[in-house]
Amino acid sequence: MGSENGKYRGLLVDWGGVLTSDVFVSFRAFCELEGLQPDALGRIFREDAACRDLLIAFETGALPEEDFEVQLAPYLGVRAPRLVDRLFAGSAPDDRMLEAVRRARVAGVRTGLVSNSWGTRRYPRQVLAELFDGVV
Repeated sequence: MGSENGKYRGLLVDWGGVLTSDVFVSFRAFCELEGLQPDALGRIFREDAACRDLLIAFETGALPEEDFEVQLAPYLGVRAPRLVDRLFAGSAPDDRMLEAVRRARVAGVRTGLVSNSWGTRRYPRQVLAELFDGVV
């Protein structure tokens, strides 16, 4: 079954870095504000298996956000409270991309958000309900 536009049946997108500004720019800004090397966060996730395991557990929902913050903070030498909020402080929705998804859905294309998660508080639930047929 095709869409009303006759070409596309579905559109799958990610949230961070696709429907938002570049999250890695936000991570680098966080590192600089905290007095770290700009690539400190990426480096610990790449080079330290235990730290990478923390990230995987958090992104898959196996590790609550507060526990992730408490366990990640020592790797970076920063305060744990609101760590994830601080990491994403420089990230914002990309209105052009959100509008593109909105237009696709209006044209009859089924839309889905397939995204790893950095917690649940950062997703605009009302926008997700408006834009997507399904969220995973």
